[in-house]
Amino acid sequence: SKIWMPDRQKKSNWPLPNSGRPGEHCPMCAAAHGWVGLGRIVYASSSEQLSAWLDELHVAPPPVATLPINEVVPGVPTEGPFPALADALRELHERYALADRNKT
Repeated sequence: SKIWMPDRQKKSNWPLPNSGRPGEHCPMCAAAHGWVGLGRIVYASSSEQLSAWLDELHVAPPPVATLPINEVVPGVPTEGPFPALADALRELHERYALADRNKT
């Protein structure tokens, strides 16, 4: 049986899929997105917002730097963040942080 590998196909034949996410890609995912040559990344909240929210909630920062996608993969088209979703997404992070603190 044949194993499909991205480098075995002509990139010109690939459709450029969009990637939609609630939060901006982490550096590892952004790099993978760039290496494979996928299309636009759409995200609701940014890494900068996440860092600020975690700081406000007195949550330790993630173990990986919260870098903007275009610092990791310059030139990839991005769309986000969407300010209309910021309050709802911050509330989700707050609920998660509170639930984590209340674990016994």
